Amino acid sequence: MSNVTNDAARRRAQEIWDRNKQRDVDARSGAQRAEAAKTARLRELRLAKEAADREIAERLDAKRRPRRRKLAGLAASESVE
Repeated sequence: MSNVTNDAARRRAQEIWDRNKQRDVDARSGAQRAEAAKTARLRELRLAKEAADREIAERLDAKRRPRRRKLAGLAASESVE
């Protein structure tokens, strides 16, 4: 009779263990999904910031470059002389 109760107790313990293990797996995968979402959001923010920084740098570079004068009119007047 003790063998029957031991088997029942063992089965019950195994069921509890399996439920807890599944709960842990679910919690871990939920945490992993949250971490992946956080990483994706941070990546989007970083890429947006890099694009904005690149655009500002291009604008500043365009302002710093000296404007080239058209030399075609000057060259034409020299050849006439």
